Amino acid sequence: MPSRTVVQRLMATAYHPKTPAWNDRTGYGPIQLTSAMNPQRYPVPDDAPNPVYARFDKWRATRYGSVPRETPETQVGPSARGRKPGGTASMTVAVASVGGAMAVLAVVLVVLARRRAHAG
Repeated sequence: MPSRTVVQRLMATAYHPKTPAWNDRTGYGPIQLTSAMNPQRYPVPDDAPNPVYARFDKWRATRYGSVPRETPETQVGPSARGRKPGGTASMTVAVASVGGAMAVLAVVLVVLARRRAHAG
């Protein structure tokens, strides 16, 4: 589900005891996760309000001059580009870090072993 739809569903299915508007004490209301995750039982219209993304779209339009519509085909992110999260660059850094730490540990152990041998 695109992030826009997730936010829209969370807000539309939130529990609103008296008013569906924003409230400084409770926000949009407590999240009803079971309702938000069940679109067949709790349908949300496509044109349901989404003030979070409305503000984001307004900011994006002033900053970049246009508001591209988020669809699964145009989502930006590692998985959208056909790569798995934590691609080869982060894996290389992790392997190099672990290798470096092991090398430092080996040098420390060798130095300690030599000092003990010379002391005894």
